[in-house]
Amino acid sequence: NRPVLFDYIATPAELLHRSQDLFARILSGALRLDTVTTLPLQEAARAHMALEARQTTGATVLLP
Repeated sequence: NRPVLFDYIATPAELLHRSQDLFARILSGALRLDTVTTLPLQEAARAHMALEARQTTGATVLLP
């Protein structure tokens, strides 16, 4: 079986602590998310074509 989140985080309190730590590191710049591409929702078709053509890396996020 593949590991899942709760194989590593046992309690809701631990999940809260770890997620707060993660987002604090992102906000401070200690951890960067360089592989996020954002596009307006109107360009969803273009985003889908880029994904199918394997022209993207990381996450592709459509913004309203």
